[in-house]
Amino acid sequence: MGRYSEILNNPPLFMKLTGKDIPSPTVIIPTEKVNKSTESASLKKETIIIKSEGQNYTLEALSDWKLSTEGDNIDNVSTVSDGKSSLIIHTNTATEGVPCGFKDAPLTPSEMFPDVSGYTYDSYTEFLGVENKLFRRVNITANPSAGKSFFALCQKNNNEWFQPTAYGFITYEVPYSENPETTSAEALKILDEMVVSLQNAN
Repeated sequence: MGRYSEILNNPPLFMKLTGKDIPSPTVIIPTEKVNKSTESASLKKETIIIKSEGQNYTLEALSDWKLSTEGDNIDNVSTVSDGKSSLIIHTNTATEGVPCGFKDAPLTPSEMFPDVSGYTYDSYTEFLGVENKLFRRVNITANPSAGKSFFALCQKNNNEWFQPTAYGFITYEVPYSENPETTSAEALKILDEMVVSLQNAN
């Protein structure tokens, strides 16, 4: 549980964030062009199988991104990484989910979530998966001492945004930066494309 324990200390996506953790409004539409080495690598993709309790999924990843797993069927963590950035799918079936709020989809305080400020995001990147699941990527926290910035994915379901997704809690790790949407734009694009390719393998 080493990698997931690290996220637990940052904090994890399913724990309440404080108001100061909410990113300030930014435009996070990557505009940097993919360099030639990435263009060449993008021609070499492999199918990776993500296993969880009673359900397997596949995704397409560049050949230099490798899969590692830890845990068991109840608390399984699958990590796809190139050594610098990582896609992490955590299929903890015993963990409660949390809502995601946005300006166009505000949250209403409830008994379970009386203070929704920690679950409300001012900026996001939205994209559609091959199984017609709509995602929004949000910047949740950072750990400068560890040199990492963290993102999480919310999925739309019945006009509401929620974590986890249909595939589990999904987070990204990229090199730390005060503005990771810009400095890690290329890596985030690759990570988003892997999530876009996620589909049922059964």
